[in-house]
Amino acid sequence: MLKRRVTDCVDTLPPRIYAMHVPMHPRQESAYRQMKKTLIAELEGQRLVAPTSLVQTTRLRQIASTTATIWNEDYSGKLDATMDLIEEEPGQIVVATEYRETTLALMSRLAQAGETAGLLIGGQDYGKVQRDFQDGDTRIVVMTRSAGGESLNFGNASLMIILEQPWNPATGKQLEGRVWRPAEEREVPPRIIYLRHKDTIDMQVAKQSLHRQRLTVQALLAILKEQEA
Repeated sequence: MLKRRVTDCVDTLPPRIYAMHVPMHPRQESAYRQMKKTLIAELEGQRLVAPTSLVQTTRLRQIASTTATIWNEDYSGKLDATMDLIEEEPGQIVVATEYRETTLALMSRLAQAGETAGLLIGGQDYGKVQRDFQDGDTRIVVMTRSAGGESLNFGNASLMIILEQPWNPATGKQLEGRVWRPAEEREVPPRIIYLRHKDTIDMQVAKQSLHRQRLTVQALLAILKEQEA
């Protein structure tokens, strides 16, 4: 066996931030397709109706996270993949999502797997959760973007998993900044993985976010050119 230190080959590793495409759970996919086609979805005998296209977009985002955001049952390809990544990753991990119900579904899965995690969904002692993670007392932090997406420092994490990309690219950068601290010197930077389902609302949000980011860059370049002139 040939063994290499990560620090010796860090320049040849995959990008620090990248997207991982994962399949939906079959029942999750069925509910998603129903909602997309008819604005009505049903799971375990429980029906959900989206009266407008705007509500439909929200429901599609929720179902693509986990069916537990709407129904009692948790079917989620993203949470399946998250558990696999957590099992494979020896370091500390931060998982971020848009939805409170998704955090609770993941916490339930972690408890069943014998993993302890800090939870940030609002109302917790944020300082304690941060200290426990920094001191190594907890290996995992599960949080909603609204609760933990700003101000907190989880810079000792080796992996961040983001389950839903924000519409606003600036919001996404703020979220990434919880683990990526350029001012702090680290031999090996953390990985940041966005989980996405192909041919779903996930791809539309990613495309829209990239478009907004490009518009921002173009505007800033135009301002710089004007100042130089």
